[in-house]
Amino acid sequence: MKHIQLLFIVLAVSFDSFMIGISFGMKKINVPLRAYIVIFLLSCTVVFTAMKIGDLFGLFLPEKWTDVIGSFILISLGLLLLRSNHRSTSEMSFDKDQSKHISLKEAFFLGLFLTMDAFGAGFGAAFLAFPPIFLASMIALATVLLLFGGITLGKFSTKNQTIASLSYMPPFLLMAIGLYHLLATLLK
Repeated sequence: MKHIQLLFIVLAVSFDSFMIGISFGMKKINVPLRAYIVIFLLSCTVVFTAMKIGDLFGLFLPEKWTDVIGSFILISLGLLLLRSNHRSTSEMSFDKDQSKHISLKEAFFLGLFLTMDAFGAGFGAAFLAFPPIFLASMIALATVLLLFGGITLGKFSTKNQTIASLSYMPPFLLMAIGLYHLLATLLK
């Protein structure tokens, strides 16, 4: 069950990169390999740091409290993501110089944007005893792969309402994991 939860967390916090990738693909914006490397390293570092901070906080709390806090963090993050789905990430411009090419500076800011959700999820996941190095690596890898996949798909598609409706899946995944852990902790 823990592996499925890890997969859900990874998909939930990486899904924005897929939606942005579709937008980039439709606008024919190129993301070079070095930009993917910057995004990967930034994602990995942010999630790992968040989990280590969460571990540090967890040292001062009883185990039951860490489970409850971690659950509430994931539920809250899911609710925030659900609320923020009203703004479209595809409308945000990361190609500031309009060159149709993401520079390293633009990749850094794109990476920061893509890791905002991951920081909160990493912090919450640490309270639920998920492995930091593995989770950070998987989120970073999924972020890059989903960005690439979105760009590839976006090059061959027009604006598609079905794809846009998928953006509601990640918040529900995070809330489901949080609720599962909360109920499992309270019913022990």
